[in-house]
Amino acid sequence: MTGSPQPGEPADFDIFWKQTMTETRAHPLGLRADPVDCGLSALEAYDVRFRGYGGQPVSGWMILPRERRSRLPCVVH
Repeated sequence: MTGSPQPGEPADFDIFWKQTMTETRAHPLGLRADPVDCGLSALEAYDVRFRGYGGQPVSGWMILPRERRSRLPCVVH
């Protein structure tokens, strides 16, 4: 292995992401957020599902503190 990777973006980087986002937006989002009993009184949990790239299903849990006073940051794992 010689040298380090070169910084920078490929020449078609912006075109690729513009096309990808346009294709993704062509499908209805189909967002669902169903409450889930996580067994913890300080938290609210939701089973979240939506359509992602190519209309493919994406799912996960959204967990929030039950008491919140403002908008919260988000971590996607």
